[in-house]
Amino acid sequence: MKCLFFDVDGTLKSDKTKVVPESAKETVRALMKAGHKCFICTGRSYKMLWNIDLAKEMSGVVFDNGAGLYMDGKIIKTHPIPQKIVEEVREQVEALNGSYTLMSWGDAWMNKKEEARRLERWHKRFPSQEEFDAHLIRMPIGSIDTYNNEEILKIDVVFDTEEKAEIFREHMDPSLYYVYAGGANASLGKKSGEIVLKGVNKGTGVKEAVKYVGGSMEDTYAFGDSMNDLDMIKAVHTGIVMGNGQDELKKIGQYVTDTPEDDGIMNAVKFLKIL
Repeated sequence: MKCLFFDVDGTLKSDKTKVVPESAKETVRALMKAGHKCFICTGRSYKMLWNIDLAKEMSGVVFDNGAGLYMDGKIIKTHPIPQKIVEEVREQVEALNGSYTLMSWGDAWMNKKEEARRLERWHKRFPSQEEFDAHLIRMPIGSIDTYNNEEILKIDVVFDTEEKAEIFREHMDPSLYYVYAGGANASLGKKSGEIVLKGVNKGTGVKEAVKYVGGSMEDTYAFGDSMNDLDMIKAVHTGIVMGNGQDELKKIGQYVTDTPEDDGIMNAVKFLKIL
């Protein structure tokens, strides 16, 4: 039995077409039919996978950058950030006029600046009001005004400049771990990051999932494209970077495949003879 882990945005789901290619769906289904375990390993919360049909078919989900594991129809494990530290992060980001999103296992809450930033981005993606309204209903992200001290597993931050981001990192609580953002914020480079507890990352999430199913790390593969996939790529036996992946990540992975829309996942599985 092999265990395969797939990032979502830019890996399973094409950044160009905004969908999971049929070749990727067929490949994952074939892997599972052959007795292998396939997991999503994402920076998204579990609920944020509503538009990824394949997620419902997989063996499990490592979510919130390794801060949570979902399998067998339930949340197996979470690594919450202490509430006191969550409040400190909020204050620090606000003081630097930055944006933040607090993420639980399911829901998320954004401050006013992040809310304005996301609404502008979503308006561009969904030009019709009907599409836009439908998207808002599906997305489990609300205003910070509705946050009621729920358990937080991950915090996404965005700053206006790299200098402000660096100031934040220098004064961040030492119990936290910061990686440059993936997904929709990857293009912001060093101005955006993702925060979890120190000792928690996509790599530790992979190890927890493999242990849970009784697998071996010698039989692990991971597919990613952004720097928030770095720990996952390092943790597995064979790290595969998508053709659209960041150059620094390509230097770390064992194999670079094609882009999602060019059948990158299918081609890698064939080339590496996993099936």
